[in-house]
Amino acid sequence: MLLKKVFPVVFILAFLSACNEQSSKTEYADVDVSSEQVPEPGQNDIDSQAFEKLINLTDSIAKTEQLSDSLSFLIIPLDAVCPHCRDKALKALMKHRDKITKEHYVIISASSYKGINSFFAEKNMGTPEVKDKVFLDGDSEAFKSNLIFMHPTVYYTHNKKIIKKIVSYPTNIDKVLEEFFGG
Repeated sequence: MLLKKVFPVVFILAFLSACNEQSSKTEYADVDVSSEQVPEPGQNDIDSQAFEKLINLTDSIAKTEQLSDSLSFLIIPLDAVCPHCRDKALKALMKHRDKITKEHYVIISASSYKGINSFFAEKNMGTPEVKDKVFLDGDSEAFKSNLIFMHPTVYYTHNKKIIKKIVSYPTNIDKVLEEFFGG
């Protein structure tokens, strides 16, 4: 009888203690828990192909001389995504689409082109196509290539290497979009 009363209390205390330890570890961390430094290509075959996969999603539009520059890619998945993050990313894209710099690319990914067009029609929005800046991935190539999963993701590259990947979550989406679009 005493065990039935003590066990829940001990379990709750252990849980609270673990949460407290985790928050104290991340509370003062300078590293954004949603970002990860990507190892240099060549260390892993998957990493060495990721940059090429990004370029392929942009219809290889990036000029050869531009590939050595710092480039940024925002991939927005429409299918099976956090609706909050997706909608915020699309709203930011619509707001900044005329100001996207030559080093920035946005890829809207879904399982079909018809699905992309239907999505924007349901939202009473035109498809946010910007020549050589916003690309539609109607075959879910970004997902198939393991570049995205459930959330908008930003890749920063330099000299044909991915140097940083940031997955957005409801807690950091505003910061991620501000950094990508430059304010």
